[in-house]
Amino acid sequence: MEILKLNTSSWGITLDNIHFVIDAHFSSTKQWDCLSDHEKKFHKASFFIVTQGDKKHFDIPSYKYVPQDRPLLIPSDLHYKAKKFLGNPTHVLTPGTPFIYETLKISGNPSGNTLFDWVLLKSTQCYYYLIEGKEGSVLVSGYIPNVTQINFNHDLKRPFVCLLPFGMKPSNKMLGGPLLNPAMVNNVFVQLKSDYLIPTADNMSQMMTLVRGSDNEKKILFVETGQKITI
Repeated sequence: MEILKLNTSSWGITLDNIHFVIDAHFSSTKQWDCLSDHEKKFHKASFFIVTQGDKKHFDIPSYKYVPQDRPLLIPSDLHYKAKKFLGNPTHVLTPGTPFIYETLKISGNPSGNTLFDWVLLKSTQCYYYLIEGKEGSVLVSGYIPNVTQINFNHDLKRPFVCLLPFGMKPSNKMLGGPLLNPAMVNNVFVQLKSDYLIPTADNMSQMMTLVRGSDNEKKILFVETGQKITI
């Protein structure tokens, strides 16, 4: 399994030799030559996953580089926008109806609402996705889910890696929930029984401070933009 941080909240993952992208957000939406080499590699990924509707996670201009036959897995409240602006086939996953791509099985579930839009007077729905293959399993989310509600009724293929948006967030619930401390980080490993955790927020120094002293500190992997890790 290879995991590459493409840009901002965007990740390119290779599992069972199949490339897919989480929250495509390429560095340039105007000129192909401005894209980095690792972004150019993943623009033709097998499929694309969107975790939530915030522009950092669902950047519509980035998809002009994506072939229109590539499937797009999205939260239900983004279906209309994707159909209006993009030509890609879209799939809204519901519990019990996974998306199958060759050797990969992708399950999607709502993980809560966030980013209240005062113009539309509604919250953006967020999803977490479990991608299972022969070489391992990956859990991704654009919002910190209630891990106690995530239950797997079968044994996951190891290694099991979680990409979750841990970072120093304001305590105001309207802005994203409370600060996370090492005890909360440890709770993720206990509840999900994951082998590794990759924080997906941007401020690395704050996150390193956040997890220092955690019992699972060595299993928390920090990845910079353009960096690829093999697990």
